[in-house]
Amino acid sequence: MAGHSSSIFINSVNNASPPTVAPAFADLLHPGEIESLRSLSRIAWRYTRIKNAKRSLCAPNNEGQISKYLSALYATLNTILKTEYEELVIETEARIIKRDDA
Repeated sequence: MAGHSSSIFINSVNNASPPTVAPAFADLLHPGEIESLRSLSRIAWRYTRIKNAKRSLCAPNNEGQISKYLSALYATLNTILKTEYEELVIETEARIIKRDDA
């Protein structure tokens, strides 16, 4: 969920689309479980793309300047990811480990 690779998923070419559930695992899972994993892979894929966007958003232009607006946008997105999303990932993983159904 935090964008780390896993043997459960197969990445697309050039990571152009979210990873899919590996066929070896898909045969063992309920369709609802497969859909949940697909949803989680889309979330993780988007998270990774946002985290990696800094390279292009905050890169200097032809004049060597960095856009203040894009830097502010990335800083805000990064703050949201750190304060809300990453904490939610930790809570969710802790619930999974404890086998909490909530």
